[in-house]
Amino acid sequence: MKAIIDSGVFIGSWHKGDSLSDKAGEIIKSFTEGIIDTIFITNYVVVEIINFLLKKVNFEEMLRAYDYLTKTDG
Repeated sequence: MKAIIDSGVFIGSWHKGDSLSDKAGEIIKSFTEGIIDTIFITNYVVVEIINFLLKKVNFEEMLRAYDYLTKTDG
C-alpha cells in the first residue's frame, strides 16, 4: 500500500504533546511494520515538520526526524 502523508502525522508521532499523537503513531507504525510500503511527502512537508519540531523539541531529536524523513527507504 502507498500513502500520501501530511505533516500532521509526522508531527503527531514525534511530538507526544500533540492531541493526535496516538493516531499518528499508528499510521507511522503501519509503515514500519510494512503495511504501508511507500510514503510520499513533498519538500514543503519536510520543511513544515522540521520548523515545527525546532520550536518544540531539542535539536538532536529534530535531526533524527530529519534523517528519518530524508534517508528512510520507502
